Amino acid sequence: MSEIKSKVLALKYRPQTFDDLIGHQVMCDTIKNSIRTSNIANAFLLTGIRGIGKTSTARIISKSINCKNGFENICKENYCENCEAISNSNSLDTIEYDAASQSGVDQIREILDFCRFPPSTSKYKIIILDECH
Repeated sequence: MSEIKSKVLALKYRPQTFDDLIGHQVMCDTIKNSIRTSNIANAFLLTGIRGIGKTSTARIISKSINCKNGFENICKENYCENCEAISNSNSLDTIEYDAASQSGVDQIREILDFCRFPPSTSKYKIIILDECH
């Protein structure tokens, strides 16, 4: 019997590139230009209502900066190792914290330990602090 793989619609259709983000053209153009000119900020602060695409945008930024195919050829379907790891939330160089529930001293120590070493497989290390209130 064939195995049926199901996925939550929000995850199945999560944007994978800047071109997939709808309604954020100015923001996408600004971030793409900064990456294209290697004028990347140390931090990006993404704000907005629930479901607007903040986490998806953070992951796209991480993939854009660290894609082995380069920024102009960012992986959309046939992922390189870095993009696949970021999409599956198991990248060695991109970590994602739910800051709403993981805001203790131990989590801050983990982040500091993460920052202590250079990237292992990517060009940059990325820390995504989700739900940071």
